[in-house]
Amino acid sequence: MSSSFKLDRNNNIINNSNFILVSYKAALIQDIKTRLYMYKGEYVYNKNLGIDYIDYMSKNNEQGLLAAIQSRILEDSRVSNVTFETAKESNNLKVILTITGGEEVSFELD
Repeated sequence: MSSSFKLDRNNNIINNSNFILVSYKAALIQDIKTRLYMYKGEYVYNKNLGIDYIDYMSKNNEQGLLAAIQSRILEDSRVSNVTFETAKESNNLKVILTITGGEEVSFELD
């Protein structure tokens, strides 16, 4: 597993006179969330990167959106499988990853 700089909620690198690193599962979750929060067209060097959330939402295409999220996650070589759980009482999507070592990692998207 790799390491990443720790980011705050706005995707800014946290710097308290020293950079803070996260590794293993925390790095994977942070990297996947960063990948998923990128809107299509946002990255100036490749306008095709990201997910066109507005298009999926305007067409009420939940299955297409979940497929796009799954595809984007599977672009990360550390992930071998992705499943989702939704809870009726919240608007969050629980993402369950199986990493290449066979372990499960889960987190919620809001």
